[in-house]
Amino acid sequence: MDHPRYVEHFANSFYDSRHLDAAPFGSDVGADMLQDVEHDDGVLPASATIASLLPWGDVPSHLKGAESGDREGLHLIYAAGFLLLRFTGTISVGDLVVLRSALLRLAEASGMEEIHSVVLKDLDAFAREQRGH
Repeated sequence: MDHPRYVEHFANSFYDSRHLDAAPFGSDVGADMLQDVEHDDGVLPASATIASLLPWGDVPSHLKGAESGDREGLHLIYAAGFLLLRFTGTISVGDLVVLRSALLRLAEASGMEEIHSVVLKDLDAFAREQRGH
């Protein structure tokens, strides 16, 4: 079940797409990650982080792959960050920095305007409110 804080901040139907590459779960790897968590009834370990949700490698290796044109690692970080938001309603400051970095690189590499016009705007609003709690 989606966390109420996620539903409040990420209400655009764009976030539910499993077909738009610019959506968190629209890439093949993002859709697969979401399906895996849904198969486990939407439960993430209390200690979940972006790094712990990545199926292989670590965050730096995923970011580094983007330098050679491989965007799959960026999509994995994007999906992992939104899994945290969707199912826990929170994200650590460190993971927020990683997620924003991956999103900016992904938008730059792919020209996905929705990342700037929708995702980063909503993510920044979420982060401002989270800091206020």
